[in-house]
Amino acid sequence: MQFRILARLFGGLGLAGVPLGTTAVRTAVELLSKRSYYDICTEDCSLAGVPLPDKDNFQLPLENNYVQRCPAIALTTPSGSIVTSRVCLDFIGPNLYFNVSSFPGYTTKSATVAWKLKGNSLDPRTWSNPPMAKIVCAQDGSGFVCMLPFTTILGVPVTTPIKDVMAGMCPNDDREALDVFLAFSGQTESIESSTGTVITSVFKSMAPCMARDARGQCTSYSATTHDYFEMILRCTKCAAVPCKTTSTSASISTSTSALPPTATHKICSFGAAFGYERPTGSTRKSFTLDTQPGEGCNRWGWYDTPTLAELQGGRSGGIEGPLYVGAGGDDITKAVTVGSWAAKANWEGKVAIGWALAEGYNLAEANVYFDCLPLNQCTPGSYTRKSGTLTAKDTRYWAVTTLAYPKCPSGSQAALIVHAFVNIKTTDSKCPARKAS
Repeated sequence: MQFRILARLFGGLGLAGVPLGTTAVRTAVELLSKRSYYDICTEDCSLAGVPLPDKDNFQLPLENNYVQRCPAIALTTPSGSIVTSRVCLDFIGPNLYFNVSSFPGYTTKSATVAWKLKGNSLDPRTWSNPPMAKIVCAQDGSGFVCMLPFTTILGVPVTTPIKDVMAGMCPNDDREALDVFLAFSGQTESIESSTGTVITSVFKSMAPCMARDARGQCTSYSATTHDYFEMILRCTKCAAVPCKTTSTSASISTSTSALPPTATHKICSFGAAFGYERPTGSTRKSFTLDTQPGEGCNRWGWYDTPTLAELQGGRSGGIEGPLYVGAGGDDITKAVTVGSWAAKANWEGKVAIGWALAEGYNLAEANVYFDCLPLNQCTPGSYTRKSGTLTAKDTRYWAVTTLAYPKCPSGSQAALIVHAFVNIKTTDSKCPARKAS
């Protein structure tokens, strides 16, 4: 269970082949609120020592390289006052994520990220200027989220090997890397209390900060008329453990935890997986889907009923467990453990869910249901958040961030289903039989 990597997929709140024990599980959840390493780096021996984008080092060149992971956005009220929020940047998999937070007292209706690669921050010969491309963000709870793949930033095929992608993202080794133009914008709505009138407001990025106080709060903004700013990405070498090697006096041979490079990998559909949380003493944590009345619930699988306090809970908070495939009749003795899952909420009440598969398996889809009981649907296509088809050949880690904790009526409670469709890698000419789905 790859929990040490799994936890590192959750930076949007503020993931080989052997199961990890309780200590690693707890470590993962503790790291949820601050991810010190990059998820696709940790425990991937092939990336040991390779420079990768560092989510803790976003620099603003127009502000003397001030480190700022969550640039401010602002809207102006009809009375002329300024209301601020922020957009937090993160790396999850080979993607740059933009998490657009809501404005207090306002409902965000849309959000857009405009971007353009300026070039290598250390090589002026590569620099270019706007115009910029735009990404329309998707609603995510009370906020919005945009994803910008590294391959899109670089303008290379999605099939480009990961090491080549990282070389493009980190052209200067482990230091300042690419410079990107960014601009955030969108619309909000609010209700005028005295008349009930709906007021539409627009928000946008704030101008570069020219001076800050001792707490880092901006006290003076640039008078620029540009509607964009610059962000420099910085890279840090991957701290993964190098691949194991063995040698003899007669010849030198290299072995790793992966299959031999000459082997032909066949990717086969293996079955559906559900997350399970082990009991605490005599207290059940996971409940069978077939106890619920909804469509598609007459099947094996489980749901959890975590409270927000359980998901927050400081250093001891969060829930986690194995991912099982083939537990027909909800009999875990029949199941195959293909990985792990974890969930935790930050202090704002935003919830992150992560999947981490063991070596030899990968994700075809990752889905999560997070709503109130009773369950009216148990089919994955109706879940709260769906990854869609994951086309990468070896997607072992995935995360959904900033889910809103459900507001349930009296007598109900929140229900969480962690689900995935899983592939298995094999060198056999014939795929193994699928497990019960």
